[in-house]
Order: sequence, then structure tokens, then C-alpha cells
Amino acid sequence: MALLNLNRGASKWSQVSKDKYGEDYDGIYATADGKIRASVSRVSVSVEGVEEAALWKEKITEQAVSETIASFSQGAPDGPQIPQDGTMPPPTEEELETERNFAQLERDLEDLQRSQEELTEVFDKLGVVLTKVAARAAKREEIQRHMDALKGIQEELKQSKTAAELVTSRAKEAEWVATANQLVSEYEALEEGGAGGE
Repeated sequence: MALLNLNRGASKWSQVSKDKYGEDYDGIYATADGKIRASVSRVSVSVEGVEEAALWKEKITEQAVSETIASFSQGAPDGPQIPQDGTMPPPTEEELETERNFAQLERDLEDLQRSQEELTEVFDKLGVVLTKVAARAAKREEIQRHMDALKGIQEELKQSKTAAELVTSRAKEAEWVATANQLVSEYEALEEGGAGGE
């Protein structure tokens, strides 16, 4: 308000509208006599004479219209004089160079797109290979765990003291052998599936 009061003349300020995104004091102010207008925000205070601002805007608008009309007519009173059947002038060296550069850029973009497609294809193939390798590694680990379990089964067979314990241990042994055969078959299938030169 101190800044506004320095510029109010003999009149008084009143807030015409508020900035809904700002503080309560942000917005548009006008003096009671309508001669001065101000815009207030948290970062600036802008003061202008209403009459002078209107004249200035009118002048700028007239000048912009005049320049636009002049650009259409190239400054000639009756508009541009363009021969209807005139031949186009030959392209300049700069225009030819620009055209060559543009054509080269298009070729480079096509090459880049092809390279990206090839990279995507290779990446997809690599993903398949890695999946197969990971599957074989996981199967090897499973076989190793199964082999480690054999020691426990053999130990149970050695320590079997009754017929019932012996039957239970033999059942575990038979189950172990069946699982081992299954694991070997699965691993061999993975090996055959990965024989494509990975």
C-alpha cells in the first residue's frame, strides 16, 4: 500500500479484483477517479495511467496492423506484383545444401531405426537364452540337492533295526530313484532345447 499511495495522486485506491491464487492483497487496484490502475502480486507492483495505457495500446495495435498489411503487399500500394507465368528462380547453393542435409538426416534416422530394431531382436533372443541357461542352472541345483539327500537315505538304511524301519527306508529309496530319473530327464530336455548354438 505504501508503493500504491506514492502513485495515487489526490485520489484513493480500491481493490477491483483479487488474484485467487495469491494473497488477499494480490489483484487489480484502481483509483476512485479512474485515472490510475495497478496490478499487485507477491513479486511486483505495476502502476499505469489508464488513459496513457489505452493510447499506447491503440498505437501498438495500429502499428501492428500497418506492418501486417505492408508484409502482405511488400510495401506496394496495389499489392505484390507476382507474374503468374513466371519461372521459379533456380535454388541457391544454401537451399541445395539444406535439402542434401535433410535427405541425409532422413537416411540417418532410417539407419537408426533399423539398428534399434536389430538391437531389440538381439535383446529378445538373449533374454530367451538367459532364461534357458537359468532354467538349466536351477535344474542342476535341484539335482545337487537331490544327490545330497541320498546320503541321508543311505544312512537311514544302515541304521534300520526293524523290518518296519527297513520298509520305510526302502520306500524312501525307491521314491528318491524315481525323482532322480525324472530330474535327469528334465535336465536332458533342457540341454536338447538349448542346442541351438547359444
